[in-house]
Amino acid sequence: MAKTPSIDSNGNFTEIDTLESNLASLVSSFNFQNGTTYTLETTDRGKTIVITNAGAITLTLPNNFPQGFSCAVRQGGVGQVTWSAQVGATVTNADGHTKTEKQNVLVFFTVQLNSNGNNATWIVDGRTAA
Repeated sequence: MAKTPSIDSNGNFTEIDTLESNLASLVSSFNFQNGTTYTLETTDRGKTIVITNAGAITLTLPNNFPQGFSCAVRQGGVGQVTWSAQVGATVTNADGHTKTEKQNVLVFFTVQLNSNGNNATWIVDGRTAA
């Protein structure tokens, strides 16, 4: 793994794992949800949403999120997480999948574009299933 030189708060030279540093800055806190529905909120930016339910879960992707919004979703329970876009928004997944693959996987959600503020284009990537 690549190392990046850094100076700690005491002025000492250190090296950190680049991947570890990048992941820590991408997802820095958690939002735990245990219901059967959840709509992403702007305050979820940069968070991992851990959804734990034994039943199926519907995750709603809003149409008005800004370009660059990003978060991760973890299927923490046995219930698969299915995502659905609000009217006006679109979702793109390389495989056309609409659900998490299985328990304990991560899926990443990013708004790639939102030209008029109500047409978010969501990119979904990670461990997904049809």
